This record gives sequence, structure tokens and C-alpha cells, in this order.
Amino acid sequence: MRSALYFLILFLFHSTNVWSTSYSPAHFAKGSEYFDVKISPTGEYIALGIIAEDRRQLVVLDTKTFQTLGGTRFVYPKQVGPFYWANDERLVIKSVETRSWHSEPTYLGELFAVNFDGSDGESIYGYSAAGGGTGTRLKRKESTIGFADIVSFLPHDDKHILISSTPMSQDGKRLSTVEKLNIYSGKMTNIAKAPAPQAKFIADSTGNLRFARGLDDDGSFLFHKYDAEKNNWSLVTDFKIGTKFNPLTLDKEGKNVFIANNGDANFIGVHRYEVETGKVHEVYTDEAVDITDLEFSDNLSSVYGMRIDNGYPEYLIFNKQAKEAQVFKSLLATFSGMKVTLTSGTEAGDKWIILVSSDSDAGTFYLFDREKMNISMLFPIFSHLPEKDMARTTAHTIKASDDMDIPVYLTMPNSPKGPVPLVTLVHGGPHGVRDYWSFDNEVQMLANEGYAVLRVNFRGSGGYGTAFEEAGHRKWGSRIQQDIIDATNWAREQTQINAEKVCIMGASFGAYSALQSSIMTDDVFDCAIGNAGVYDLQNLFEEGDIPEFFWGDSFLETVVGTEKEQLIAFSPTHNVHKLNIPVLIAHGKKDRRAPYSQATDLRDALDKANKDYEWFVRSSETHGFYDEENRSEYFEKVASFLEQHLN
Repeated sequence: MRSALYFLILFLFHSTNVWSTSYSPAHFAKGSEYFDVKISPTGEYIALGIIAEDRRQLVVLDTKTFQTLGGTRFVYPKQVGPFYWANDERLVIKSVETRSWHSEPTYLGELFAVNFDGSDGESIYGYSAAGGGTGTRLKRKESTIGFADIVSFLPHDDKHILISSTPMSQDGKRLSTVEKLNIYSGKMTNIAKAPAPQAKFIADSTGNLRFARGLDDDGSFLFHKYDAEKNNWSLVTDFKIGTKFNPLTLDKEGKNVFIANNGDANFIGVHRYEVETGKVHEVYTDEAVDITDLEFSDNLSSVYGMRIDNGYPEYLIFNKQAKEAQVFKSLLATFSGMKVTLTSGTEAGDKWIILVSSDSDAGTFYLFDREKMNISMLFPIFSHLPEKDMARTTAHTIKASDDMDIPVYLTMPNSPKGPVPLVTLVHGGPHGVRDYWSFDNEVQMLANEGYAVLRVNFRGSGGYGTAFEEAGHRKWGSRIQQDIIDATNWAREQTQINAEKVCIMGASFGAYSALQSSIMTDDVFDCAIGNAGVYDLQNLFEEGDIPEFFWGDSFLETVVGTEKEQLIAFSPTHNVHKLNIPVLIAHGKKDRRAPYSQATDLRDALDKANKDYEWFVRSSETHGFYDEENRSEYFEKVASFLEQHLN
């Protein structure tokens, strides 16, 4: 194992790349080389998450020499997911697997632990736990058909972590328990039982269980306080809990809980709840957007900052007690205008791993030595796509035809010679999802081919408040599409855009929009591309995985509606006779979110209406193209299709 990983690291560190300013679509289909980097508590080791042969693996390096010390990789279909230093010698890993509803590997609840040198690898939680480890040592442990979340790394206990254990169930209503889990043996000791389903637990900085968030029967949030002496829960009713509510962490003294909540407000903000008095104080709520992200310590014991994305990323540090706060503040000044994340730091706070990214940089990991005030570049996520050759993105706000503000992002190809064709790239979701000023392989591929790329955060998108998101409910085939059309027409008016050469494309809901927008207007788009799309809204209630969730039918009734005539009017499959442009349909046969039948039904309707289309299907794929070869072929197909219809 060690020798194989050693040669792999040598290859990753010492392979020579000859840069070119001309890239094929396949360059942008290539996967990332690294997915995470974390330094150990004493700073002796660096744990490196690598991706090789489409497999996520773990390698541990000596911080001083960068020689490989150990690592692990799992037996298919399992892969290494998020990982954490539980102490200075042992890591806890979330095992991920590829599933049919998602193109990326997904965490399904199992935990694995391994020493820094690759020894003593064990499944410590999940249905595989009784089967032992990776072959080095077998132990008979009890299997748990459940889902684990890490609650606390118990800073004063090197052998245990605190987890929540949620039994698998069809409706998701079985109650979780809090367990103290031995990271060597997998033995669990029960601490408490959840007061409500779908629980998220909060411990204080020393690892004591304090609070839990859960769901009521109607789907609304509940917040409970734990009494360890009596081993019972009491409902917190001191403040208004909104439709978006997430308790984060307690402060160092355990006197305040930081929470993300919209309460009665439109936007999600951060608030401070006083445990003793029950008073709530607003820390920060933006006037235009929700809180996008929160900055946690690597051991999850504290939260110290937040990010908002009103066009471009901005940060606010609000918990100055955290040791990360001052470090983070100085790094934001160093990497001004970039996205910055502290992935981990030493216990002494003298060394930190940083991830920095932007619209043209997928992300680069750095080592910050605070004592020497030195920052060293470690690993770029995409070494084959240098930042200097990538296209830049600008943020704008346009007025929709009904006067609503619609945020958009416009990416222009480098050094264009005159007005360029436009591709409107529509995001999926649509609800709770949005586009950001960030690196996107597909955007860069299109820009490299010479196209301007427009991304639209239409009404219904997440991140812009409850009212903006709910404005898209039951408007999938009407007002949302009009926002996309209005934004496209705004882009067509820009002098650097060729208004007569425009295509629309997207995946999932974006694929639906590519077809539906093209049906709604016959003088804007010259072609459309749909990948992993839903094209018949009626079938959402009968097919796919959404109806399988206990909240599935209620969700669909809220966001899509049940009026048959409207569902038919909003479904491209039933309206292809209005479509007058060529279409490329791409799909994976194993897709459960948008079943393959959605694509074949659309194809049959196109055939019946004698419409022009091209077909791209891969038997092994799920919701999107995860396999690098398939993704490469898809990008090549897209480039060829656009060349045919826009040039």
C-alpha cells in the first residue's frame, strides 16, 4: 500500500506540464487532483485528499520533507470522503459512494478511522463495521444500519468522538441518538436520545451535549435544550424560529449559541442566543442576500466568521475569541477579493492550511507559517488549468420585465476579436440553489471555445431571501423562464455580444429551462442543450426519487403545483410543436432524480413533431456525467453542437 501511494505522490508532485493557451474541451472535463488538505494538531503531518483514476484516496505526508508516510484507499464502491484529525496520529474519514441520484460521491453515513502511517484501518460506524478494516486487522464489531454525523471531537479525549447515530428509515422519522464512539474499536456508549426527528446536535467547546434542532410533524423547526443531570430535553420558546434555522456552535464559555435564522425576516442572518437569559441579539443580517457560508474551526467547536455573496464574496468576522479569527483577518487582506478558507491549523496556531479560489482559480492550497510570516503554495486543485489562462467573470443586476432585480454573472472569453456568440447557462435546482462568482469548469470550457457565458439567478433561486425564492414557486414554466429570457436580452444588448448568435443550455432544472425558454420565445435562441433534464412535470409525482422522501409530495405541491392544465403547459414534452430550433439532449440511463424516461419521452415527442435534435446518452451515468471519459465526450459534443449552430 505505502509503495503504491508513494509512487503516486511522486507522479503528482513531479509530473511536468507544458502549458498552452489553447485547450480542448477535454482539458476542462478532467477531474481535480486534490479535494482537501489538513495539517495535524502538532503540525508533524499533512493529510492530503487526492483523486487518482477517478478514486478519492488519502495520503499522509511529513510536513518538513513532504515524503509519503502512509494513507488509505477503500474498496469499490467506497471512496475517501471528508476527513478529520481526531488526534495527532489518527484520522476519522467519512466514507462516500456514488449513487444514482447524484453524479458526485455521496456520504451515506459510514465512518472509518486510520493511523497516519496507514496502519490500524477500521470501519468504526455503519453497516460495514462488523466486517473490520481494509485487510490489515479484523475485529468483530456490531453493524449499525444508520447514519453518523460528528458532533464533537472531544478535545480532552484522544480515543473518542461524539456522534449522532440516526437509524435508517423510509420516512426519516426515527429518532437519532448521541453516542460516544471509540475511534479505535468502534465501541459506542449511549449519551442521549433526540427530542425530535431529523436532529442536529450542538455540544460546547469541551464536548458536552447542550442543544438539538429537530423537525415537528408539520416540517417546522424545533429547538431543544439538554439537561445532562436529568437526561431530558426542554423546548426553547424564547425567540421566533424561521423557515431557515441552523444552530451553529456555542462560544468558548458556553454562554451563547450562535444561530443562523431568518425568524420573521426575509433574509438569513447570524444571531447570538444568550443561554441564561433567553435573549437574542442580531450579529449580522444583510439587506440584500442570505448568509452564504460560515467559517468553522477545523474541529467544529467554534464558528468565527461568515461569507455573503452579493455579486462578489465578502467576509465578516464576528467571534474574535476564536484563535482562527485574527489569522483569517490577515489572510483576507493578503488575498483580497478572493474566496479564502482555513481548512485546518495546529493546536498551537503556528501553522495553517489555506484554500484560496476565485472565478479563474479553482482553488490552491497554501501552508501559512505564522511564526515566520511565510505563505508557501502547496497544491493547485487543477494544475492543468492555470489561472492566467482562464476567463474572468463580472457580476451585474438587471431589471426583469416586471421590474424585479435579477442578479446575473457574465463571463467573457479572453481577448475576443469583435462581438462573440452568447451561451446562457442555467443552473439546476431551481430552489435553494444559485450561481456564484466562482470557478466553473463548464463556464471556462465555453469561454475557451470563444463564447460569452451568462448565468442567471432567476427568481426562485436560493440565497436572495425567502420572498425571492418563493416568487418562483409554481412559476417554473412561466415567470422563471421570462427572467432567463429578459437576462439573455440584456446580454444581447451589450456591445461585446453578437445578439444574433445565442444558445441556451443547462443541467437538471437548467435542462428543463433550456427547452421551456426556447418554447416560450422563437426569436432569442438559435439552439438548446439539455443535460439530465426533467421535461414532463406531471411525472415528477410518480417517477424519480423525490416522491420517496417523506417530504417529497408536499415539496412538489408547493413548488410545482398540482393543476394538470398548468403542468402540461409548463412541460416541454407536451409543447415541442412550438420548438423551432435544433436541440441536443444528453442523459444518463441510471439517473433517478430525472429518470431516463424523461429524455426518451421527449425524444419520442420530438420524433412525432419531426423536430431536429441530437442524442447523447451514456448507460453508466447517473444525474450528470461523473466519469471523466464520459464528461470529456459530452464537452466535445457540446462544443461541436455549438460550433455547428453559432459559428
